[in-house]
Amino acid sequence: MKSSKVLFLTGLFFLSTFPLSAQSARDYYQKGRDAMEREQPFEAVESFKEALRLNPRYLEPHIGLAKVYYYLDEYDEALRYVALAGKIGGDSSALLNINGRILLALGKPQDASRLFKLVLQKEPYNIEAISGLAEFSLSQGDRLSALQQFQKSLQYDANDRRILLALALMYEEKGDRQRAEVYLLKAIDTYSEHPLVQALAASLYLERGDFAQAEFHAKTALSIQPNYRDALRLLGTINLRTARFSQTIAIMDQLIDLEPKNRAAWYLRGMASIKLKKTEDGISAFERVLGIAPNDEISRIVLEDTVIQELKPEDQRRSRYAAYHFDQALQFQKKNLNDRAAYHFRRGLFIAPLDTRGRQNYAAYLKASGQRAGFLKQLDDLKRLGVNNSFVNDNLEIYKSLLTESVSNTWAIDQFVVDRDPLLVRVFYLPNAQKLDHPLAEEYLANFFQTMLGMSSKVSFSKDRDANAHQTMLPRSINRESDAFSIARSEGADFYVIINSTESGDNFQLSAPLYLARTGNQLNNHGSFRTGNFRLQNAIAQVAQSISSALPLRGRLIKRSSNDGVVNLGVLDGLKIGDSLHVIRPDAYVLKGDAPGFIFNQEHKTASFKVARVDDYIASGTLVREGFFDKINIGDVILKEGESAGKLEQASANFPILYNKIRSIR
Repeated sequence: MKSSKVLFLTGLFFLSTFPLSAQSARDYYQKGRDAMEREQPFEAVESFKEALRLNPRYLEPHIGLAKVYYYLDEYDEALRYVALAGKIGGDSSALLNINGRILLALGKPQDASRLFKLVLQKEPYNIEAISGLAEFSLSQGDRLSALQQFQKSLQYDANDRRILLALALMYEEKGDRQRAEVYLLKAIDTYSEHPLVQALAASLYLERGDFAQAEFHAKTALSIQPNYRDALRLLGTINLRTARFSQTIAIMDQLIDLEPKNRAAWYLRGMASIKLKKTEDGISAFERVLGIAPNDEISRIVLEDTVIQELKPEDQRRSRYAAYHFDQALQFQKKNLNDRAAYHFRRGLFIAPLDTRGRQNYAAYLKASGQRAGFLKQLDDLKRLGVNNSFVNDNLEIYKSLLTESVSNTWAIDQFVVDRDPLLVRVFYLPNAQKLDHPLAEEYLANFFQTMLGMSSKVSFSKDRDANAHQTMLPRSINRESDAFSIARSEGADFYVIINSTESGDNFQLSAPLYLARTGNQLNNHGSFRTGNFRLQNAIAQVAQSISSALPLRGRLIKRSSNDGVVNLGVLDGLKIGDSLHVIRPDAYVLKGDAPGFIFNQEHKTASFKVARVDDYIASGTLVREGFFDKINIGDVILKEGESAGKLEQASANFPILYNKIRSIR
C-alpha cells in the first residue's frame, strides 16, 4: 500500500509539473516567434534560448535561433543551431529550408539548391522551398526563373508576406512600377501592423524619390515599433535627402543611442553636419565611420574632401588623414603596381601638401620610376619646405648635373609651367539615377572620378576665362541627359561624360559613356564592376584609365629655331625618340564625329615633327615643312600619327549677309 501510494504521488507530481514546464517552453517559443514578427531579433533570441533551457530537445526553438542568426548575418551561429536541431529532427522541412538559405548566403548555391529540392520531393507545395529556389535563381542571375518561382509560390498562399514583398521589389527592379505597386499595396493592406512591411514600403518610395510617401511609411513603422532601427535610418535618409539636416542629426542621435556602432547612422549624421557647415562635427562623425569600417571608401572620400576644402593647409590633421594614402602608396610600390602607387602619393599630397615625409617618399618613387624632372621638382619643393637633409641636397646636385643636357635646359624652358593643350572634358551625373547605399554621395563620387581622370595629361577641366585666370569646372548634376549636351557644347568642351554608379553591399558598378560635345553623339561606353576591398577605387581607376586611353593626344609647337622646335608633349604623354607628329594650322582640324580622334585638312598641314629628345613634359625635334613655303608658326597644333587626314566640310563664308541672316532663323 505504501509503495502504491508513493507511485501515485510521484505520478501526480509529474502530471502536475511536466505539462507546466512544457507549456512554459511553448510559451517562450511563441514569444520568440512574436518577437520575430515585430522585428525584435534580440528579444527573439532571449525567448528561444529560454525555451531551450526548459526543454533542450525542443526542435522549433533551435530552428528559430537558426533563423534569427541568419537574419542577423551571424552564419556560424546559425549553422551551429542547424547542427543541434539536426540531432533532434534532421528531416524537418523547416530545418532543411533554413539550412539551404544559410548555405546560399555563404556562397554554396548548389548545396542550397539540393536541400530545397529535397524538401519539394516530400512536399511539392512547400512555399519556403519554392521561395528558396527562387532565391537560388536570383543568386545565379536568372531573374526570369526567380520571378516565375515566386509567382508559383503565391498560388499556394496569396497573402504570403515575403512573396508579396519579393515580387514588389522584383517588378520595381524591372521598371514595372504598376505591378510592383499592386504587390506592395496588397502587402501593406494585409500586414499594415508589420513594421518590416512599412519600412520596405518607405525604402521603395524613397528610391522613387517620392519623399512624402516614404516619410509616411517610415513614421508608420516607428509608430508600430518606436525603436525600429531600419525605420530610423530610413527617416534620417529622407530628412537628409530633403535638406532637413537638423532633423537628420536628431534622428541619428536616437539611432546611435540604440546602436553606437551603427555605421549608417554616423554617416548620415556626418553628412548632415557638413551640409550645416558644422565641419568639426562632420569630420568627427566620419572618423567614427572609418573606425567602425576602415574600408568604407565613400566615407573616406567625403572626409578627405571636407579636410581639403575646410582645413587650413598647416592643420596637422591633414597629415594624419594623408598618412593612409602614403602607406598605401608604399605597399603598392613594393608590388610594382606603379599606377596605384602614383594615385595614392598624389592623393596624399593633395590632402597634405606640406607633409614632407610623404613628399620625400613620392620623390623617391619618381626617382625609381625614371621621372628625373619630376624628381627634381619634388626636391626643389622639399627644399622650399625647409628640408635640408642629405637625400635632398645630394640628389639636387646630382640631378641638376644630369639634366644639364635636357630639353628644358637646352631651350631654357621650365617644363612644369609650360601651358599644355589638353582636351576639355565635362563630367556630369544624374543624381536620381544613382543607386548608392550612401545618400548624397553622388557629388563626392563625381569629384573623385574627375580627380582620377585628371591624372591623365590629356585631360583638363579648366576653361580659359581671361589671359591670367582659369575657371575650373567641377562635376555638375543634371536632370536630363540632354542638359549635359547643351551645357558641354555651350562651354566649348571637347567631350563630356555622364557617370552612373550603383552600390550594393560589397559590389560597386560604374558606367561612364563618352560623348562628343559638338554633336552629342555617344562615342563609346566605359564601365567596370568590382567587388571586395578597394572596389570603388579600382572601378573608378579602371574607367578613368579606359577613357584616357581612348582620348586622342593634342599638343602645341611652343618654340622654334629654324628647323628645330619644341612641343609641349613628353614622356608622360607617351612620346618617345623617333616618333613623327603632324603639325597643323590651329583652325584646320576637328574631332571626329563617330570615334575619339581628330580629322584635319591635309592642305593645312604645315610640317612634320620628328622627335629627337624627350623630357617628362616637353620634347625637341626636327621640323620638316610641307610644300615650298614656310608656314610653320608657334602655336600650331601637334597631332600624333594615325589621325585622319582629309577634307573638312565647312560652310562657305562668302554668302550674302541676308542669306546668313535668313539661314539662322529657327
